[in-house]
Amino acid sequence: MNKQRKRILVAYIAFLFVILFFSFIIIGYAVYQKHISSFEDIFYTATNEEESIWIRLAIVALINLFVFSSIIFFGLLIFFRKKENRDER
Repeated sequence: MNKQRKRILVAYIAFLFVILFFSFIIIGYAVYQKHISSFEDIFYTATNEEESIWIRLAIVALINLFVFSSIIFFGLLIFFRKKENRDER
Protein backbone atom coordinates (compact mmCIF):
# COMPACT_ATOMS: atom_id res chain seq x y z
CA MET A 1 0.00 0.00 0.00
CA ASN A 2 1.49 3.31 -1.04
CA LYS A 3 1.57 6.51 1.02
CA GLN A 4 -1.40 8.07 -0.75
CA ARG A 5 -3.67 5.13 0.00
CA LYS A 6 -2.46 5.03 3.61
CA ARG A 7 -3.30 8.71 4.04
CA ILE A 8 -6.79 8.12 2.64
CA LEU A 9 -7.29 5.19 5.00
CA VAL A 10 -6.16 7.21 8.03
CA ALA A 11 -8.37 10.16 7.04
CA TYR A 12 -11.36 7.84 6.53
CA ILE A 13 -10.85 6.19 9.93
CA ALA A 14 -10.55 9.60 11.62
CA PHE A 15 -13.72 10.76 9.87
CA LEU A 16 -15.58 7.63 11.02
CA PHE A 17 -14.47 8.25 14.60
CA VAL A 18 -15.79 11.82 14.40
CA ILE A 19 -19.13 10.55 13.08
CA LEU A 20 -19.24 7.92 15.82
CA PHE A 21 -18.39 10.54 18.46
CA PHE A 22 -21.22 12.83 17.34
CA SER A 23 -23.60 9.86 17.20
CA PHE A 24 -22.82 9.01 20.82
CA ILE A 25 -23.29 12.63 21.84
CA ILE A 26 -26.71 12.79 20.18
CA ILE A 27 -27.80 9.41 21.54
CA GLY A 28 -26.59 10.42 25.01
CA TYR A 29 -28.58 13.63 24.80
CA ALA A 30 -31.67 11.69 23.70
CA VAL A 31 -31.29 9.31 26.65
CA TYR A 32 -30.87 12.28 29.01
CA GLN A 33 -33.99 13.95 27.61
CA LYS A 34 -35.95 10.72 28.01
CA HIS A 35 -34.83 10.57 31.63
CA ILE A 36 -35.88 14.19 32.19
CA SER A 37 -39.26 13.54 30.58
CA SER A 38 -40.01 10.89 33.20
CA PHE A 39 -40.50 13.73 35.69
CA GLU A 40 -43.49 14.93 33.63
CA ASP A 41 -42.73 18.63 33.48
CA ILE A 42 -45.47 20.56 31.65
CA PHE A 43 -42.99 22.65 29.67
CA TYR A 44 -41.06 19.57 28.62
CA THR A 45 -44.22 17.79 27.47
CA ALA A 46 -44.91 20.69 25.08
CA THR A 47 -41.40 20.61 23.58
CA ASN A 48 -40.79 16.85 23.62
CA GLU A 49 -41.96 16.23 20.06
CA GLU A 50 -39.80 18.99 18.58
CA GLU A 51 -36.66 17.63 20.26
CA SER A 52 -37.27 14.08 19.15
CA ILE A 53 -37.63 15.26 15.54
CA TRP A 54 -34.21 16.94 15.39
CA ILE A 55 -32.57 13.98 17.19
CA ARG A 56 -33.92 11.63 14.52
CA LEU A 57 -32.86 13.98 11.73
CA ALA A 58 -29.35 14.30 13.16
CA ILE A 59 -28.93 10.52 13.39
CA VAL A 60 -30.20 10.09 9.82
CA ALA A 61 -27.78 12.79 8.62
CA LEU A 62 -24.86 11.03 10.34
CA ILE A 63 -25.83 7.70 8.80
CA ASN A 64 -25.99 9.35 5.38
CA LEU A 65 -22.54 10.89 5.95
CA PHE A 66 -21.21 7.44 6.82
CA VAL A 67 -22.67 5.85 3.68
CA PHE A 68 -21.51 8.69 1.42
CA SER A 69 -17.99 8.70 2.87
CA SER A 70 -17.76 4.92 2.52
CA ILE A 71 -18.68 5.14 -1.16
CA ILE A 72 -16.09 7.89 -1.70
CA PHE A 73 -13.43 5.93 0.22
CA PHE A 74 -13.89 2.70 -1.71
CA GLY A 75 -14.07 4.62 -4.99
CA LEU A 76 -10.75 6.32 -4.23
CA LEU A 77 -9.14 3.00 -3.30
CA ILE A 78 -10.28 1.45 -6.57
CA PHE A 79 -9.13 4.52 -8.51
CA PHE A 80 -5.65 4.49 -6.97
CA ARG A 81 -5.34 0.72 -7.44
CA LYS A 82 -6.14 1.10 -11.16
CA LYS A 83 -3.74 4.04 -11.38
CA GLU A 84 -0.97 1.95 -9.78
CA ASN A 85 -1.59 -0.87 -12.25
CA ARG A 86 -1.38 1.56 -15.19
CA ASP A 87 1.86 3.07 -13.86
CA GLU A 88 3.49 -0.36 -13.48
CA ARG A 89 2.89 -1.25 -17.13
